[in-house]
Amino acid sequence: MTRKNPLRYLWLIYYIAIFLWECLKANVDVAFRVLHPNLPIRPGTLKIKTSLKSDIGLTLLANSLTLTPGNTTIDVDRPAGVLYVHRLYIKDGSSEPIPVAVKFEKILKRIFD
Repeated sequence: MTRKNPLRYLWLIYYIAIFLWECLKANVDVAFRVLHPNLPIRPGTLKIKTSLKSDIGLTLLANSLTLTPGNTTIDVDRPAGVLYVHRLYIKDGSSEPIPVAVKFEKILKRIFD
């Protein structure tokens, strides 16, 4: 796609709406965990493989995950296309990708790749 394609801008608007919704849901989840300390909190780091090719897409994904409460992008391995994300809660023995990261990546591919 070229940068002049108006469909990319519609996908960007859609991405902003999805990001705000996911951010709101994450804020409620983190607030609920803080107010109820008996809820399980199991922090850990996940390795997320991404297929985004553009630097701006990868950067936006990393920043979007960091801005979503409960997640912090620790490192980006650009050549391998890998993000290391620290999470507030990881299921026992789970190595599955973060659902919000998968959702963000699909939209960002339509915008930047």
